[in-house]
Amino acid sequence: MTHKVAIAISGAVSLGSYESGTVYELIHAIKLHNEENPDNRIEIDVLSGASAGGMTAAMIAQKLLYDGAALEDPINNSLYDVWVNRVDILDLLNPDLGDDPDKSLLSSNRIRDNAKYVFLTRYNQLDPVIKPHIAVGEKIQLGLALSNLNGVDYELPTFSATDTGMDSGEFIQTRNQDRYTTEVTDTCDHADYWVDVMTAGRACGAFPLAFRPLSVQRQWDCADYKGLGAKDWASYFTGQYSYADGGIFNNYPLGLARDLALRVDKEAGDADKRFYFYISPDAKVTSADYSFSADKANMVQAMGQIVKSILSNSRFQDWVQTDSLNSELEKLHRRAKGLLDVVMNAKPDELSAMRTTADKFCKMLYLESSGGDQTAQQNNYRKDYQHAEATFMPYVPTGVHLTTEQKTVWLNSILVMEVNANLNGKDKMRIYTITAEASELASSPIAAFFGFLDVRFRIHDYWVGRLKARNMINQIIHHVKQGDAHQLPLNISPLDTTEIEAKLEEMSALRNATMSDVAKTTRKKLYQRLKNRSQLIMKSLGLNFIVRKLILQFVLKGKIKQFLKL
Repeated sequence: MTHKVAIAISGAVSLGSYESGTVYELIHAIKLHNEENPDNRIEIDVLSGASAGGMTAAMIAQKLLYDGAALEDPINNSLYDVWVNRVDILDLLNPDLGDDPDKSLLSSNRIRDNAKYVFLTRYNQLDPVIKPHIAVGEKIQLGLALSNLNGVDYELPTFSATDTGMDSGEFIQTRNQDRYTTEVTDTCDHADYWVDVMTAGRACGAFPLAFRPLSVQRQWDCADYKGLGAKDWASYFTGQYSYADGGIFNNYPLGLARDLALRVDKEAGDADKRFYFYISPDAKVTSADYSFSADKANMVQAMGQIVKSILSNSRFQDWVQTDSLNSELEKLHRRAKGLLDVVMNAKPDELSAMRTTADKFCKMLYLESSGGDQTAQQNNYRKDYQHAEATFMPYVPTGVHLTTEQKTVWLNSILVMEVNANLNGKDKMRIYTITAEASELASSPIAAFFGFLDVRFRIHDYWVGRLKARNMINQIIHHVKQGDAHQLPLNISPLDTTEIEAKLEEMSALRNATMSDVAKTTRKKLYQRLKNRSQLIMKSLGLNFIVRKLILQFVLKGKIKQFLKL
């Protein structure tokens, strides 16, 4: 038997270092399991990400499928190289040929060059050899959250009353939450494919102001648009969309991971073998602001709170939808258990009447859904019946044997409820969350940009990620050994955390680091960049030279120096 793992990675900015440590340990644990249990494999086959998590997900997909050795060593691996070694502020502040100071605070071209190094160095070889990691299957479903600055139109057919009668029309909704999905296989191991993925990955991580937005060519007839209600834009638009950081509208891409998993989980019982890991440097906690008062707020404060509320809600819609689906499924399971009691206690004539009713409803529902195609009707019914059988039969008490009629009545009645609630074929997501508190991390200050200022912060947080992941893995191992059949069946010895804990103890002071702990030369370079960009912003706003000078001299310079402790 093979169990499947989907990994959803949130936005993190410089805390991509934390997420990298977490992902490394998870991959390592699955590797150990597969080496020791070749007949009961665990495979990573779905990766989704937002912002820094999207860039990480794309990189992991390539390394897992083609270059497994790049993820083997705890320190000398691609994740560590990118998120600890290659995202230093001094590099990002260096002007690069082609960088436009009007478009971003930091060097977008440096990010481009790092991305080329990560994704395209492999293709400097004439015929690169494919050596997959033992933790991966034959293919990976990859999804990146994107924020579409142009917007994509979705249409809903409508009817309206006019003087001449009833006219058909459409209701248009423009959505800015977007995504880039692809199936990664052996046939994708070439530069042209990874240039496209790399570009989407960079767009996914194009944090506003810090990095410029990116253009990505999209086609309407792909799985992200066609069949999902998106208008075919070919007649009026080229498909060259502009994208910014995916975390703006979807920072918790669990729903995206589920959508990708459903592309491969087609058979009855597949959901029983599916597990999700949600990786983020921060736990999903309340964002309520009880200090805000409508009676005291001025216009600027009120508008700021409105913008904050919109962004806060939009960033975790994916999470809300996942939680809502799980709640609906829990309700269905409760009703299925209650219905089982009714069926088991029904008299023969009552059972016969129930079967007639359930059979009629099933025939009507499945006939309608297949447009009268008898073969499709039978196939859909058989598939959903098998899924219901695999899902709900464990609720039958031990020692109780349902008659064929009892079983058919019960499962057909469940199918009626499932289809009407659009829950047929769906299962509750079993999600492991690996998160941290801001107080445990060194890179959390200044909206998680602090890690860019000092490699020591990134090293610390990488080790925190490793520790958090090992603690979760050890909990799973413990519960599996206790006979908990609902857990990912990791069959390995507990992972030792002594070395990691000792390392973090040595670096414990970094958790309380302030701007004063950053090298002064680094702070001075950042000061010059912030001062110069402030002038450009004021100029773009139409302020004349004298006004710009006054604001810079008497307001901004002091504020920036105070912020940077200079």
